Amino acid sequence: MTRRRKVVLLIVVVGLAAFAVNLAFAINRARRAARRIGCVHNLKLIALQLRMYADEHDGAFPDSWSTLITDLEISPDSFEVFVCPEQRRRYTETYGVPVTMAGPKDIDQRSSYVLVAGLHITDDKDTIIAYEKGDNHGGIGHSVLYLDGRGGWDPPSNWR
Repeated sequence: MTRRRKVVLLIVVVGLAAFAVNLAFAINRARRAARRIGCVHNLKLIALQLRMYADEHDGAFPDSWSTLITDLEISPDSFEVFVCPEQRRRYTETYGVPVTMAGPKDIDQRSSYVLVAGLHITDDKDTIIAYEKGDNHGGIGHSVLYLDGRGGWDPPSNWR
């Protein structure tokens, strides 16, 4: 093999390696974005349950997840909606059981989301009714649920 061919081959190999690294980073970014979207989707599903509860209780929202679950008789098979997709594997490792094995009282502590107590359906639609606990997404933000059922993404610049 001539020296020139070796140089060309080296350039091609380096180029392919750089492409592979960039592709790996892009795939990881897409996975994180999909989990963020899944998290907001969970909150929107919870919003439907909260709305059903408020309709049955003269516009008042529940003070805890366990109250919501018990009152609406939500099946344990649906408890996964209370855990951020980013945290599902960690949930099982931490508690030793999948979220579907949790009891209603456990959900208040084990849920990835915090329910803001004392809200009423007549409150401002931009009021946050639920948000993510802690830092589930590596410091890039967390999901929030507004009173009117909108889900959103809250970057760290908005945190207090």
